[in-house]
Amino acid sequence: MNPKISVLMSTWHSPEHPRIQWLPEAVASILTQDVDLELLIVDNGSTPETSDYLKSLGYTRFRWWRLDENNLPEASRILRENAAGEYATTMCDDDRLLPGALRPCIELLDAHPEAGVSWMEGASRTVTFEDIFAHHQCPMMGTVFRSEYLPLMGNYNYVSGDWMFFVDVLSRTNAMTVTGRSLDIRFHGDSHTESEGYGQGKFVAEHLIMWKQWLDQGYHPPARSWEIMETQFKWELDYTRNMAQERKDDLLRQFHALREIR
Repeated sequence: MNPKISVLMSTWHSPEHPRIQWLPEAVASILTQDVDLELLIVDNGSTPETSDYLKSLGYTRFRWWRLDENNLPEASRILRENAAGEYATTMCDDDRLLPGALRPCIELLDAHPEAGVSWMEGASRTVTFEDIFAHHQCPMMGTVFRSEYLPLMGNYNYVSGDWMFFVDVLSRTNAMTVTGRSLDIRFHGDSHTESEGYGQGKFVAEHLIMWKQWLDQGYHPPARSWEIMETQFKWELDYTRNMAQERKDDLLRQFHALREIR
């Protein structure tokens, strides 16, 4: 019998990037969830291999693949093509699921077949595509979605792929949220977010592309929505450390040009 949910994770460790120190906690937080699940892990050429390390600690309940080098697009393909669960979620190797985080999201989707995605946040509500556009929601790790949407992951690059994937899914189906918190996100020196800025400096440019597509498809947010989006966009630009100020100014001009289209 297939599991209820597949948890998808890629990992990479090297002497220069010692992420293996957080992997056992991430794995334990998944395997102790009170739902029927499978854990799929792709090792992106770690040194040493992560599988032997996890097994030496007593963790054996996972499916595992190893690549010869760090290749996130290939890891994504392996994970999505081998997931057997009715639902799926993604996890980073340096984060931690909180106890009982997956069950409420799964139960919500079981009870509402019209919804395709669920996650935890400050209040329970139904989320529409217009909500995502207006408030720039960014559900990622720990978000539960129906596995029928897994093939869409192949349409996006690995840097901003998680955000673009969920935006694509949420343009096709509604989402519902559960009150609570599901995830501890770890910020550390080897985190790309900390070292290079939000989305390694690539989210903001791709957001403009996605917003232009939304406008072309007939979505025209009201003025208040654009104000919210501009506040978020400026925050992203400020947090993107690896981008010249001239490039930031140009992206902001492009945003204002999009706003004029409405």
